[in-house]
Amino acid sequence: GCGELGVIAFECPNRGLHLAHENMVFEFLREGRPALPGESASLVVTNLNSRVSPLVRYEIGDLVVPSEKRCDCGRPSPLLESVSGRSHDTIRTPGGSVIHALFFTHLFDELPQVHQFRVVQTRIDRLRVELRSDRAIEASVRERTERSVRSAMGEGGGVEVVQVAQLPVSASGKTR
Repeated sequence: GCGELGVIAFECPNRGLHLAHENMVFEFLREGRPALPGESASLVVTNLNSRVSPLVRYEIGDLVVPSEKRCDCGRPSPLLESVSGRSHDTIRTPGGSVIHALFFTHLFDELPQVHQFRVVQTRIDRLRVELRSDRAIEASVRERTERSVRSAMGEGGGVEVVQVAQLPVSASGKTR
């Protein structure tokens, strides 16, 4: 769903992720070109029902993977293979690949001493990983984190892992 557009997709009992194509036109763009089925792409939506405030080719900020498959339930609506997150929650590597924010979430799931984290990409080849905890984070944890992130960054990627007392909050008082 999307606050501005309403329901965009729904999951059926057969686990298909159906697009609500009766009311919207969907485009899947990857670096300005139409994405192929199976490729991660930005979702662009045109709502056909909003006469008051039409949103035409509205890029909602979600990354999705369109599918060319049909669901076993028999519904004719197009499918998504997955919703992989927000477009601003990705890191581009020097080699041209992408690291999604979930990589970091899963990395820190195993570390109960890390309460919050933030990853800042200062340059295409440079990341700063900030860890917040109410106790000192051991050097071995910081070193393991650095090795894992450096491996994901690939050749030429620099990583700095630091412990911080606080992470910045948005104007609403929330931490990303």
